[in-house]
Amino acid sequence: SSLLAVVQYAPSTPLLASVTSNTLAAVDATHLTIAFTAASTQTLVRLTGVYGSTSGEMGWALLDHTTHTQVGFTTALGTGVNNGLESAAFLIEGLVSGDLYQYDWAHCVSYSTGYLFVVGETGAPTGNPGGPAIMEAWAA
Repeated sequence: SSLLAVVQYAPSTPLLASVTSNTLAAVDATHLTIAFTAASTQTLVRLTGVYGSTSGEMGWALLDHTTHTQVGFTTALGTGVNNGLESAAFLIEGLVSGDLYQYDWAHCVSYSTGYLFVVGETGAPTGNPGGPAIMEAWAA
């Protein structure tokens, strides 16, 4: 497998992206989106970030950047977790080799409130929960 694209979002001002709906929505279609040219009919897209929820089960997925429709499945991250580091992989099938694709990081929560904590810090933590959000696209 070869790396087709990688995106890291690590703002100096912490981003607390919250969600209160069980409907998938893009977290940040400007900064948390990945574009790649498919090398085959399959691509593995991995999301890595720090999440939390007050009590509901968080879900991560991918949305097509243009149509906003879900691509692949939803990964359930857990219930009532406070500031957990998670990585979720999505095998996207049925692609056309040589075509350009772009997907947005999406999230939802079964009930209550869920969060994605995004920040770029160096040295000792300064009390901000979170870390960089990373999206990777790999030839499968």
